[in-house]
Amino acid sequence: MMREDEKAVHPQSDDSTARSSLSRLVVVIVIIFASELAVMWALPHLVSHPRSLWGAVLDAALLGLITGPFLWWLVVRPLDVVARFERTRATRIIEGANDAIITLDASGRIESANRAVETIFGRTARDARGRDISWLFPESAARVRAVLADGREASLRLREPHRDGRRLHLEADAFPVPMPGQTILAFV
Repeated sequence: MMREDEKAVHPQSDDSTARSSLSRLVVVIVIIFASELAVMWALPHLVSHPRSLWGAVLDAALLGLITGPFLWWLVVRPLDVVARFERTRATRIIEGANDAIITLDASGRIESANRAVETIFGRTARDARGRDISWLFPESAARVRAVLADGREASLRLREPHRDGRRLHLEADAFPVPMPGQTILAFV
């Protein structure tokens, strides 16, 4: 069961989500059944030999044309809305963080950085993207690369220069983030 503070973030309970998913599944099955029934009824009127290759192609095309919009509306569209919401929420959280959040690819190039990079390092997140990690961590790049190669979580204490010349004393937690086709390293 969800706590009260979780309900504010996730307004639907597990029970109502399960019921909603089950009702969507039933609706999808009914639509596919009704569509196939309509196609099987109409096919003999459209093709002289409905069991031929042409009849099978027409059957598949009609079924796709009839069910496609319903499946998009009932399945794809809600998933797309949730995915967009979650992406927007994650972006706002990351951009609003006071700590620098930096992701690196396997070669040590900066994939992303939030706005806090500008406050802490005096460099913009836009300028950081695509650069080697030594651009932000010139004195600790070798240590960062070692953590990247190791692929395990690590806590680092770093001393790095700010763009204006001041010395920064930083604490960074690094952890691998498995992604499709690669693992990136996140620094916070």
